[in-house]
Amino acid sequence: MRKLSIILCVLLSVTLLVSCRNDSIAKTTANNDKTGLADTGTHFIAKVVEVSGNTMLVEITNSEASGITEGSKAWISSQKESNIDYSGFSAGDTVQVYFDGLVMESSPLQINSVTSIGYLGITNSDTKTVVNIIDKTVNSDICTSDALQGFYEDDRYYYSYSSIRSEYVVVEYSDGSEETVMEALARGIITIADLDAYNIGYYKEPKNIQNIVYHSDRGGEPDQEEVFYTDEEYEYVFPSLRSDVVIVYYKDGTEKPIKEALADGSVLIDDLDFFNIEYYKNRRLVN
Repeated sequence: MRKLSIILCVLLSVTLLVSCRNDSIAKTTANNDKTGLADTGTHFIAKVVEVSGNTMLVEITNSEASGITEGSKAWISSQKESNIDYSGFSAGDTVQVYFDGLVMESSPLQINSVTSIGYLGITNSDTKTVVNIIDKTVNSDICTSDALQGFYEDDRYYYSYSSIRSEYVVVEYSDGSEETVMEALARGIITIADLDAYNIGYYKEPKNIQNIVYHSDRGGEPDQEEVFYTDEEYEYVFPSLRSDVVIVYYKDGTEKPIKEALADGSVLIDDLDFFNIEYYKNRRLVN
C-alpha cells in the first residue's frame, strides 16, 4: 500500500509539472513568441507605433494577403481569454499579428480580435536604430535636376521627390552608418510615416484615381455648409452643399460621388488635397 501511494504521488507530480510547462508555453506563444507562431490564418506584419495598456497602435508594413492596405495604421486588441501581454512590446518592434479577419473601418483602423502576436525583431534587423532622416539638399549647396523622381510605391500611391535627389535623402543609424531612404523603405526599415515625422518633403500620386472634380455648374446650395465625412478626430466640411457634384474619376473609366468613394475607402481625405478640392475640418468634441 505504501508503494502504491508513492507511485501515485510521483505520477501526480509529473502531471502537474507537464501541465504547468504546457501552460507556460501557451502563454509565451500568445504573448511575444520570439521563435515564430504556431497560428495560421489571417495575419499581417507591422511596426509597433505605440503601446497603451491592453491595446497597441501598429503600422502595417506587409499585408500578407490580409486585405489591409500597407502603410495603414490600426489599433489592435484582444479578447480577455487570449492572455496577450501587450506590455511585452515597445515602439519600433516588428511583429506578426494573427486575427480573425474582421476589421472595423475607422481612422486608424480597429482590430479587436487578435489571437496571437509574434515578435520578429526591432524595426532594423541589424540591431541598430534610426536616429535621423535627413535631406542633405536642404540648406546646402547641393544642386539637383528639377524633375520628379519616384522613390517608392505602395498599394495606393506612387511617391516622388520634386527633384533628382534620392542619393541625398538618407537614414542615419545609431552606429554611424547611413543608407538612402529608397533602400531603407525597400528593406522595410522605415515607412512613409517616418518621412512625415522627420519632415521629409515628397509628392504622392494616387494609383487608381484619374481626377476629382467639383462641378460647380451642376448646382448646390452656396450658403449651406455640408459635413461630408467624419473620422475619430475631425469632421470634414464643404463650404456649400456639394457632395453630389464632387465626382471621383477612376483610371478604369468609372466614377462615383465623393461621399460614396470615401465610404468605400477607394478615396482618402489626402486625395482631396492632391486634386485641390476645397474643404475645411473641425475637431470633433469628445464627450
